[in-house]
Amino acid sequence: MTWSAPFPLAPSSGSTNVTIPKSNATGAFLISATLITAMGELSGRTKAIAFQPRYIICNACNKDLCFKQKGTNIFNYLPVGKHCHLHLSDFSRELLVSLRFNDRGWQWSGCFLPDCLGDVQLKMRNYISGELIMIRVEVQNADLALRDEKLIPRSDGSYSTQLILLSEDKTGFMPYRIDNFSMERLRIYQHRCESMETIVHPYTSSKYAWDEPYYAHRIIVEVPGEQILGTYNLDNIQEDAPIHLPSTSEKPERKLFISVHADGAMKVLSIIDSSYHIVRDTIGSNFAGLKDKRKSEPEVNFSEVVKFHFPFVGISLMSSNPKRGIMALVDVEGVPILLGQLSIQHLMASPRSLHDILVRHYMRQLLHGIYKLFGSVGVIGNPLGFARNIGLGIKDFMSVSSRSVIQSPFGILTGVVEGSKSLFSNTIYALSSATTQFSKSAHKWIVAFTFNEQTVANNDMLCQTTNLHSKGVLNEFLEGLTGFLQSPIRGAEKHGLPGVLSGVAMGTIGLVARPVASLLEGTAKTAQSIRNRSSPHLSSHRRVRLPRPLARELPLSPYSWEDAIGLTMLQQADEAKYKDEIYVICKSLKMAGKFIVISEQHVLVVYCSCLVGLGLLDFAGVPANLTWVIEMEMKLESIVLVDRTDASVNIVVSNAEVTCRHKKVGSRHKSWVPPISAPFIYLSVELPSDLEAEDVLQVLLSAIQIKRKKRCGLQVLHRANLNKASSC
Repeated sequence: MTWSAPFPLAPSSGSTNVTIPKSNATGAFLISATLITAMGELSGRTKAIAFQPRYIICNACNKDLCFKQKGTNIFNYLPVGKHCHLHLSDFSRELLVSLRFNDRGWQWSGCFLPDCLGDVQLKMRNYISGELIMIRVEVQNADLALRDEKLIPRSDGSYSTQLILLSEDKTGFMPYRIDNFSMERLRIYQHRCESMETIVHPYTSSKYAWDEPYYAHRIIVEVPGEQILGTYNLDNIQEDAPIHLPSTSEKPERKLFISVHADGAMKVLSIIDSSYHIVRDTIGSNFAGLKDKRKSEPEVNFSEVVKFHFPFVGISLMSSNPKRGIMALVDVEGVPILLGQLSIQHLMASPRSLHDILVRHYMRQLLHGIYKLFGSVGVIGNPLGFARNIGLGIKDFMSVSSRSVIQSPFGILTGVVEGSKSLFSNTIYALSSATTQFSKSAHKWIVAFTFNEQTVANNDMLCQTTNLHSKGVLNEFLEGLTGFLQSPIRGAEKHGLPGVLSGVAMGTIGLVARPVASLLEGTAKTAQSIRNRSSPHLSSHRRVRLPRPLARELPLSPYSWEDAIGLTMLQQADEAKYKDEIYVICKSLKMAGKFIVISEQHVLVVYCSCLVGLGLLDFAGVPANLTWVIEMEMKLESIVLVDRTDASVNIVVSNAEVTCRHKKVGSRHKSWVPPISAPFIYLSVELPSDLEAEDVLQVLLSAIQIKRKKRCGLQVLHRANLNKASSC
């Protein structure tokens, strides 16, 4: 025995193949080395190297088998129901395996590749009896097969042992058929397999399978003693030009038509003598020894190629609730992971084998692009994204300028201006995007590592109720100063003198971290605004209308602008906060651009400046990105009174359960913010007509009643009930 070549103890894929040459021989042993986690006392601290066979071949046929490496004379005996290891007989050759039954007259089959997961059919011939048997070879991951009950494949897509299962294909199916509609005796053989011939006698059919699955899938058709008719690819539907055979002393001149067509799942090669047949009458016919003429059925072509095209896969890991500091370090956004195509032809495999093939291929593709994840981390400003955006700007500058010069020599100035505009826009977008991601990640990191859970929860509540994301640097500094003074006292009360020291440290950190976090958040908001306005991905085109709402269980209804607006608003507004809520109704208010939206949880009054001219002849359309202003948000269970006066719907809500938003969108659209001491809030929304107001009132009452049934204790006071109460 001689030493193998060096191999890594910790391969990136988790396992590696090791070839150990035999001494004084051309063969070699094939094993795999797998990195595993040690168990017992060493668990978590030590890795172990497990050596196991690379290939295990198992005989599930009804006869004893022999197998060998193709091109060698050394074979191994494999009884029924037994298995053994597969090794190299000649390491200078590729490992291709051939089979034969251990009985008189059986010839060696074609070869298969043991590294290729999936199923392969091999044709076994007996030259004495003329018997032909199809052998099914299934190559699968042995780790998965031996643990079939749990079905736990390796996550890295690499496998240490391949199981080769050999069985007889009792279905007798062969993927091809040769139909001879002529008086000629035809000799058929695969390219480079001339010794494995098939004779098709006049007016007979012969099923066919490849003698060597890993050779080129082309067959040669020959009239013995006269000429070769041609080479044909049985997987391509085609009709070739007619072939003329010259006359001989025994036969007149003949004209043969050769075509390949589909007959269900089988591909058929037809050879037709036009002297005796009309071509269209024989295509689609079948026979077994006798000619069977009948009308051809309409030909149906089936596509056997399934293609999935993904331009790229964008991966984003974002943390909206920064309570775990590590999430601030892994924020990535819009990473293009390019996956190479997987081409599989003539596959006959079980679902498990197909799963293994897909997992191994795409895990390898993902590992090749993993560097893009680390280069797009937000805490370092997403350098790959920055370079990509700058590159797009430079590409636009060069392409626009050169195109203008080609069109007109005098257009170079215009091209340079247009190209410079694109370069400037992409540069601004790249800078603002990098600043946004760095500021957000740094802010999350500071909040996660310096603020306690109560402070984080209070900030989240402040964001939800006031829609303001920052108290200002000065306010944060004052709060940090207050914490700096109070932290030593709290520490002393809990832990004595050590608590004073830890309190001083925490207070000092808070004094610095709070204003820095506020400054970073303000920077992120400003950069985000610049990024949104300068994005080169924004389309200047406008939609004619918003997408139509669809439901699987309901028929297609006439298009409704209000339903489309309501559903779009729930999907987009306030960072998609309401996207999981069930939509009920949306109605336009009298003031242009305002809408009341009712879901099963909330009643919302919203404003969208882009929809102010909706319904007018000069309405320009809907932009790609709508900006929603939520002026009032109330929960259904907080509604105390609902009523209607003419075209106005009046709602009284508990002050503790309502959110009044205030944004500067023009003086006409400012919302009234009630005093904190007021127990109730009165809201009146005016609709275009009394009929629409009544419709909103009835829907709102129904929604409240349904909500009350789901949550007991909700009291709804209608005006009629108040009148009855006052008369008592």
